[in-house]
Amino acid sequence: MKRHPLAIAALIIVLGILIGLVAGWGMAQYETGEIARQVRARNPNDPLDGLPFIGLGIMLIGFVLGTVTGIVGAVVFWLTNRARAGKQGKELVENASH
Repeated sequence: MKRHPLAIAALIIVLGILIGLVAGWGMAQYETGEIARQVRARNPNDPLDGLPFIGLGIMLIGFVLGTVTGIVGAVVFWLTNRARAGKQGKELVENASH
């Protein structure tokens, strides 16, 4: 982790994207099922043409939110790792000068 902070940051972003996609997929399944159930109860002959687009839109929202969350998490990791490395570097310089 200390030697490859950029790889860890990239992994955090990828995990954020995957979690966002899975959450978006699950939410899309639930919401489109509920919409279909309610529409079929009122109008059984409705072809539900726009339902796939609603599902894709919900998945897109999950993807975007997962990406943003992953990027924010990676930036926080990167900054804390840099600050920690800076403190360790100062300590090494101070110890070497004594």
